[in-house]
Amino acid sequence: MADVTQTPRLRWLLALLAGLVILFTGLVDSLGFGRRSGIGLAELLGFATGAALLGLAVLRWDRPLGAAYLRLFLFGVSAGFGLMVLELGLRSLAFTPVTSVAERGLLEADPVADYRLVAGWDRLFDDGVVTGRIRTNSLGHRDEEPRPGRPGVDQVLLIGDSFTFGTGVDQRHTIDRQLESASDDRIDAYNLGVPGYSPHNVLASFQNARWFSGQHVVYLFYVNDLRNGEQELGTNTVFDGFLVPTRKPDGQLYTEAEYRARVSRARRQHEPGLRDWLSDTLTLSHLRGRVRLLLEPEYRLLGASPAGWSLDNVPAAVALTRRMHALADERGLTFHVLVCPSLGEASLRRYSRFTQAYVEQAKAAGLPLVEMRDRVSAEDYLLHDGHFDPSGTRAAAEVLLPLLLRTEG
Repeated sequence: MADVTQTPRLRWLLALLAGLVILFTGLVDSLGFGRRSGIGLAELLGFATGAALLGLAVLRWDRPLGAAYLRLFLFGVSAGFGLMVLELGLRSLAFTPVTSVAERGLLEADPVADYRLVAGWDRLFDDGVVTGRIRTNSLGHRDEEPRPGRPGVDQVLLIGDSFTFGTGVDQRHTIDRQLESASDDRIDAYNLGVPGYSPHNVLASFQNARWFSGQHVVYLFYVNDLRNGEQELGTNTVFDGFLVPTRKPDGQLYTEAEYRARVSRARRQHEPGLRDWLSDTLTLSHLRGRVRLLLEPEYRLLGASPAGWSLDNVPAAVALTRRMHALADERGLTFHVLVCPSLGEASLRRYSRFTQAYVEQAKAAGLPLVEMRDRVSAEDYLLHDGHFDPSGTRAAAEVLLPLLLRTEG
């Protein structure tokens, strides 16, 4: 016959094991061995349940040890409450731009370059910090209609992503406009930039610009050109006015229902409800981001987790830049690459290892690079956004100007 005095001990032993299992499961899931990484509400609930079961078991098993555990648990709760107060303070000072939602409908699918700007767009944008106008011409470019060549005026084609496009600045302050102003109209610059373009997209859009017959073409490189998943065409498309990936991480195509879910999540990021606010607060999202900025130098340089980049992407990006160069030569255009530093790179006066690798390999390939890292600082950026502000676009124009003006005499 079983000893009934052992039953309570067996019960609390099972509770102890259950608490350890739940804690371990929450830890494994938060580290990303499941479908995703990070601490969410499910992980927090698991940690709390596991800790409670563990505490009850220890308290019933050994009262002195249980009392010590209880004091430690209460200390943890107090520390957690203090961290949440700090998180609320950081959230009150933080700002989430709404540009991606405000510019919904600016992009449309394109069979050659994946997507492009909608022709004839003319609207004001307001992300809560800066306002301005975005206007596209009949070709779907953020510029006036192309003009024929004029004596004494060099025509320049600017190709690239959102830095070329001028995200966050008014139509008057894009790099092409700054070039024209700084040159006293001796340069006629044309903006072919599209937000989110990778080198593949940039090359495709340049190939389509057969109508351009000027003197120069400038590719504005930015470290995002080396991000994972951006190294081939067909990776992105447009759904309901939003830029979305065409395939899931497993290679399967997204369904319309899945696209709608992604768009809904994107909206919540800029218009968070109570559930989103509570989730972000309990998981200390802002506080963890600040800690990463302090502890991970590469995170500070990139403004995001280095996991989104790979040095393996650099040779492909350099090869695509060489194809741009070759195409420019075929069309009788002088080719330049302007390396636009990130906000972190300009602030710390050094490149991330990804930008540094691109610069070194591009120079080794004989590409004509122009660097401006030492010509800008944090004051030349939209701090809430990471793009150039008007002083940053002006600095880019001033760096390019001597290279683009014709030699006189």
